[in-house]
Amino acid sequence: MSSERRYGTWTSAIVLVVAGAISSAGCAAQSNHTDAPQSAANRDCSVVEQLGPEWTAMQRSVVQQGKSATEKKDLLAVADVEAAMGDKIRAAQSSVAAPELKAQLGKWAEGTALSAKAQRAEASPTPDPAPSDPADADTVRAGRLISDATAALRQACPQLKLP
Repeated sequence: MSSERRYGTWTSAIVLVVAGAISSAGCAAQSNHTDAPQSAANRDCSVVEQLGPEWTAMQRSVVQQGKSATEKKDLLAVADVEAAMGDKIRAAQSSVAAPELKAQLGKWAEGTALSAKAQRAEASPTPDPAPSDPADADTVRAGRLISDATAALRQACPQLKLP
């Protein structure tokens, strides 16, 4: 598999994530978010909202690294960055009380980990790839999980800023 195909597959996943985040922006804007005392829901949203800048920085880093990735080690570095972000999302999941937020953070972390797994598979292609490359299916599933989870999280926590 050529590096152009790897970059194309990886870029497709990022496009899916960004499209999902943009389409959910309208829903998030309609949500009611009050300035009530720091309730459990507000504390949970604070945890979720802190992930926004980290996610944005991770995406920028991945895009930059992906553009210059020419060797296997470069592609694996991209996967490592994604995996580290998945770990941060899992840590945030354990810090929230609301079951729905826990579930959505779990989906977001799962999608991020799946994206890292697909990136690793792209970095180490098999000599004779199957007609239906599992890395492609993982990339699509990762994009869907991330998009769905971040849309739900933005609706619940409108201050979550994502690209």
